[in-house]
Parts: sequence; C-alpha cells; structure tokens
Amino acid sequence: MSKKLPLEAVRFRDYAAQVIEERLEKMLSHVEGVRLAEDIEAVHDMRVASRRLRAALSIFASAFPAQEFSRFEREVKMVTRALGSARDLDVMIETLQALDMLLPEHQRAGMEAFIADKVAERAALQKDVQNALDHLEKCDLRARFAEMKAKMREAQDSGETPAEAEEPAEIAQDRSAVASEKGRKGAAMAQTLMPGIHPDNSITENAAVIIPWRIQELLEWEKYISDPARVYELHQMRIAAKRLRYTLEIFAPFYGRDFAQAIDRIKGFQEQLGSIHDADVLVPQLGRNLKESLQVSSKRAEKLGVYTSDFQAAAGLISLCLKLTEDRENTHRRFLADWHTARAEKFFEALMDLVSQQAQKLKIGTDQGSKRDGERQIQ
Repeated sequence: MSKKLPLEAVRFRDYAAQVIEERLEKMLSHVEGVRLAEDIEAVHDMRVASRRLRAALSIFASAFPAQEFSRFEREVKMVTRALGSARDLDVMIETLQALDMLLPEHQRAGMEAFIADKVAERAALQKDVQNALDHLEKCDLRARFAEMKAKMREAQDSGETPAEAEEPAEIAQDRSAVASEKGRKGAAMAQTLMPGIHPDNSITENAAVIIPWRIQELLEWEKYISDPARVYELHQMRIAAKRLRYTLEIFAPFYGRDFAQAIDRIKGFQEQLGSIHDADVLVPQLGRNLKESLQVSSKRAEKLGVYTSDFQAAAGLISLCLKLTEDRENTHRRFLADWHTARAEKFFEALMDLVSQQAQKLKIGTDQGSKRDGERQIQ
C-alpha cells in the first residue's frame, strides 16, 4: 500500500478489512522467530506489528460487530503486553552493554552485575512470551477475523450498520482535558472514544475526523513540554505522537508527498520523546542498584572499614547516571527547538487543512457526479 490510491476506489469499510488483515498477517509472520528466541529483533518486529495492528483496530472499530471486535482486540492487546516487557528488557540490556564499554575497566563491576541481573530477568520472561504465543495460536485470530468480516458483510447486505461509539458533544469537547487531568485512565479514554466515524462514509471523510482527533490528543500535552521534570506528561506525549504516526501511516496511501514528510516529522518527535523516556526509566534503576551496592550493615562495616564497598564500581554507576541525565537534557532542548519550529510553521494546522481539503474535494466530485446522473435520468 505504498502507492497513492484513488480515493473513490476504496470504501472505508472495505479498507478496514484490508488494513487489519494485512497487519494481522504481518504480526503472525513473526511468531516462529519469537518462539525460537535466536534473534532479539524478532520480538521487536512482532511487537511493532502488534502495535500497528492495534492502531488500525482503534480506527476501524465502527466497521465491525462490537462484541466480536472487542474480544479480538483484547487478544491482540495481550500479545502486545507480553512482548512489551521482553522487548523493553532487550533494549535496556543493549543500552547497558554499550554504556558499560564507555567506562574504564576498573569501574565496570557495578554495571556488569546490573547487566547480569537484567539478563536473568529477561531469560525468566521468555516463558511468559512462549505462553502468550501458545495462547495466540489457540485463539486462531485468522479464523476470528474471518468470522468478523463475514458478519460485517452480512450486516452490510442487510442494510444494518454496526453501532457507532457515540459520545455527547460536551464530552467530545473535553476529551483531551480528561486525558491530562485524570492520568492513565483518562489517556485510555482519549484513545478509545472517537465519535463521528461511520463505516459507510468515504475514507477521506472519516480521515478528516480521525486525524485532527489524534493531533488534538498530541497537542493537549504541549502545555507541559517546557518543564523537563514533567516525566509522566512527556511520556504520554510520546504515546500520543506514536498513535498519530501510526494513524497517518494507515491513511498515507490516499495522500501525497506532503503526507509522507509529515509522518517523518512526527516520527522525529516520537523518537526524541522516546529517548527522554528511556533515560527516565534507566537512571532510577541504576540509582537503586547503586544504593543497594552501598548499603552495609554496622557489623560488616566494623570488620571491613574502607573496603566495605567497591567505590570504583559505584563511581562508574554515578558517571553513567550523570551522562544519561546530560544526554536527556540535550535531547529535551532539541525537542523543544524542533517543536517550536513546527508550531511557528503551523505544521499541524497545515496537516489538518490537507485532510480537510481532500475530503471536501471528494465530496464536491461525488456531488457533481450524482447531479450528472440525475440530469441523465431526467433526460
């Protein structure tokens, strides 16, 4: 789906089935590699595929019967969670090993002990990953999705419409505020509630609702970005950027080069915020490890004196914490500069205008076609 597609050739409902099926197959194609556990990239690839599938599910929910769709979505989320913990540890171990090489050899003991703990933790997680894969195969998501498609077609042929996830106008206006004020629960609500989407609308008509929604989810966190200590809010902004990016990728085949450039820009924000989040996760863990390495009982201290702890190893951990903190601060400054440049250029406004204009163009073309058909019938 890399080429631009003719807007009038694909309906939203049909495109929903196409995208979800493709992304489901992509996710399932990595099962064997993850099960073998010979290449950590297999876990990464399957996790990314599962996230892209979940992004598609959140967009196309209105096209499918609600009950079956909800069960299907839960199973996909279970896979993402199981893979997420394993992949996070894989990334952390790689990062730690690279950081360890920056230390002089006499300061590596603390880091190497920490790495060994994380490697053992990751090995223990493989059983959970295998159990998740076993459950996934037992669920037979291909067969479930085939049933969902069949019921969607039955409803379409009979003239029925899957129930829309409607919400009152006042809730729609306040949805982003709910996300920021009520923390994780609010953010989850902002992700799942998306009114105004109908499977019988055109692709661009629905995209003109979905994409601004995702942009507003991202912009709601903008008020926190100047404060580097807003750890939670910056992390939520990263998640919102990722959702927006995946959403744009879904609709990219129907737009031009400007759209592809917008995706690259959103990806840049996501990666900067991701680097900030990685430091926010890693430094506290290194700090806890440092604290544990320096804790000494009074009896042991009296016996060992200055040799109670490996202070060179502790110095290594401290120097890495300082480096990660400095790198995070530099990344935050670059993010702010790039973000303010995008806002000065009215990047998000231009993106919303693009999808709005495309929807309007198709609507005008459809109306004119209907008018000509009517004139021919009168004649």
